[in-house]
Amino acid sequence: MKWKYFYDHCYDWEEDKALKSVEALTDFGSAEELLECFSWLDEEPGKRLLYRALASGMVLQGENLRELDNFDIGEISFAIRDSLKKGVHLTLSDVLELLEYADDPTACLLIDEVLSEPGNLTWDVFLKLEEATWNAPLAHLVTRFLEKGFSFTPEQLEEVGFGLGPELVSRAALQSDSVFTERNIKNLGRLLDAQTAAELRKKSKKKQSWFERRRDVKKQAAERQQGSVPVFFEERREPASRFRYGDRVSFMGDIFDTVDLGGMYLEGVVVDTRNGCCRIRVAETSETFWVPEDKLKKIGWL
Repeated sequence: MKWKYFYDHCYDWEEDKALKSVEALTDFGSAEELLECFSWLDEEPGKRLLYRALASGMVLQGENLRELDNFDIGEISFAIRDSLKKGVHLTLSDVLELLEYADDPTACLLIDEVLSEPGNLTWDVFLKLEEATWNAPLAHLVTRFLEKGFSFTPEQLEEVGFGLGPELVSRAALQSDSVFTERNIKNLGRLLDAQTAAELRKKSKKKQSWFERRRDVKKQAAERQQGSVPVFFEERREPASRFRYGDRVSFMGDIFDTVDLGGMYLEGVVVDTRNGCCRIRVAETSETFWVPEDKLKKIGWL
């Protein structure tokens, strides 16, 4: 039977005749015509027509799949998997609607389809997918996000963690770039195993130590700007100084940008060395200045 005849007459056939006619089809029309026939046919002829059309090579796009809501989950899931195998790209909007009608294995494939786009690896997309899934696909969703390098914050894990198992929550916590406070660890409770909780506490202490060191460096930088330490003094490891305490040195006073010494040729004594600089007590005034070593000339030792 040709598709044109089937399409023109199937709207008023009884179920038995429709089934026989579906089996007799030798070709199929467009996806739009196929969907139109589904609205006329009974359940069994409609299912059989769907399977035969897909087997013949027909490709259903995202907008076509979204119109299959009158079928059971099994048929819709089959059609989704068939389209994905045939290379159909489904948008985030397609997936969010189709997740309502897909079984768990198909829902996992839909999640993978969304995450094939790098721009979808965001917390906003995660929440949209999470709202459209159930427990089993949720675990798959979190796993895929972790595999692609996503970092969950403690607050995000507190929000979704109770739909997951301890193993997955612990993995997400250890992969996180965030600091977990004692409050975060307590809120997650039994969702973290003891070893993970201990690792998070250790990581938190290291982070806090880093922040304290960083605060000290910023404080020293502020002091340098205020003139207590010269701007050219940097916090870095340097080779041992070639000057010692008590060395007599000379230097030109015009090396300073912030102190007006009138280009005077000065002499002084080294009282400290640090990171490529020497602290010099000027003989004439007893004032002290930090001077880069390459600006100093040794003239003797006291």
